[in-house]
Amino acid sequence: MPIDRRTMLGAAPLLLAGSRAGAAPAQDAASQDAGTIPGVYRYRLGDATVTALHEGTLGRPLDASFIPNAPIEAVRAAMARAFMPPDRLDITFTTLLIERGGHRILVDTGFADNGPPRTGGTLRGLAAAAIDRASIDTVVLSHFHLDHVLGLRLKDGSLTYPNAEVLVPGPEWAFWMDAGLAARAPERLRPNVEAVARIFGPGGPRVTQFAWEKEIRPGFTALPAPATRRATRCSCWKPAPAA
Repeated sequence: MPIDRRTMLGAAPLLLAGSRAGAAPAQDAASQDAGTIPGVYRYRLGDATVTALHEGTLGRPLDASFIPNAPIEAVRAAMARAFMPPDRLDITFTTLLIERGGHRILVDTGFADNGPPRTGGTLRGLAAAAIDRASIDTVVLSHFHLDHVLGLRLKDGSLTYPNAEVLVPGPEWAFWMDAGLAARAPERLRPNVEAVARIFGPGGPRVTQFAWEKEIRPGFTALPAPATRRATRCSCWKPAPAA
């Protein structure tokens, strides 16, 4: 049985393909300055400038509840083979700011000021790099887990990126915005369901749905990137009904 992405903390990353391949460190002064800021790393990808923003790290005990369809012994063995501790999992979060063609595009949002301690680095990184949140014109969400969507609104309810159009995958929007989801969602998903309803409720951001394999901004195409191995597959799609 494949692990469904919606029942574990996984990520189906959104790949943004620019017009020219090949990454090289940025040479401009702003890039060099950003490289000296903890949690901020800026580089060139073709004619785009990419800023990686370290959102933070969360740790959790590695127990049987994390991977529900594999024995904990097998999970710990896999961790050991990857030179990771067998009893603890540290999860790091990184958002990306892409500047190209007059656009400032933020890929996923982190937690903003809504998260636990050791998070919120996206906002700190933007401030340290002297990037005004209001100057970001596009936010692209890969999926709707809390570490990707909570940062759309601050704790006081205001929009974190007030001038941004928020681009969301159509299947993801259909799943999480289903009016009946709250009633049938398993207990572990309910905090996520409630948070999505708050974020996209009254006064929420301006949303546009997109389809995979389509150009979402000039020169940028959204590609689906689910893993292929059944043991670790993370699906972008609504799970199929059980046979």
